[in-house]
Amino acid sequence: MSRGGLLSLLPLLALLAACNRGPDTAAATAKAEPAAPTRANVSVVVAAPKLQERATSLETSGKAQFNEEALARVHALVTGRVLEVLARPGEIVEPGHRLMVIDSPDLGAAKSDYAKAVADVERAGVFDLATLAVLRRALRELAALD
Repeated sequence: MSRGGLLSLLPLLALLAACNRGPDTAAATAKAEPAAPTRANVSVVVAAPKLQERATSLETSGKAQFNEEALARVHALVTGRVLEVLARPGEIVEPGHRLMVIDSPDLGAAKSDYAKAVADVERAGVFDLATLAVLRRALRELAALD
């Protein structure tokens, strides 16, 4: 066959290939749509709501810090050993209520130094009655801390 004969057969082969292609795509999709469900296939279930916990976890890396502005520092004014606990955690207390009894060597030394100073002032006689009253009241307050 010559080259011209082959070129004339090409359109004929393309026409034959197009005829054996199968059904039209638009018609095929129209037939493939599912039928509407019938009433027998549809059911509704009514359930009461209930609380369920879901186990979820999130793993990440980070750094935990406290808020420096919301930090409350709680400490005793003196150092020492706790002898007796007068209030328990969660108990409601009033302002001024004693929470514990502390045996403090520092407080004992301060009381004795103060009492000695008061005695020295009384012996020296260089004070007025108001100063003596203030010193004695302070000594009573120190004694009340025991």
